[in-house]
Amino acid sequence: MWIFTNKGFVSAVQHEDDSRLMVVRAQAERHLVALFPDEHIIELAPADYPYRVQITRQEFAEWATAQAEAIDYPDFKSSLTDPKYKAVCSEIWFVAHDLQGPEAQRYPGPDDWKEDHLTSDD
Repeated sequence: MWIFTNKGFVSAVQHEDDSRLMVVRAQAERHLVALFPDEHIIELAPADYPYRVQITRQEFAEWATAQAEAIDYPDFKSSLTDPKYKAVCSEIWFVAHDLQGPEAQRYPGPDDWKEDHLTSDD
């Protein structure tokens, strides 16, 4: 399961050896730090998701519920403060928009958005 919050992006999967555990993985360590500040982060580089935490299914369910209950914004992309993460989420939005098919309203592409909103430091 992919989860995008305004604090970061994680991928959650069942632990391969223990079905009672979940492995929550991230490509950016800062996302796990923000989302799981009290958990020990395991680094497994090189990997597609080099940063991971292991928690019980119950802890994961409680965490996911808390994330849903904490939503206090009317627009997800506008709630993002990290410019690089916002650019990634915007690009994903544009790609997913194609699921609507050719009759969908056309919006500027992610490259148009990036040019207007990213600085050379990003």
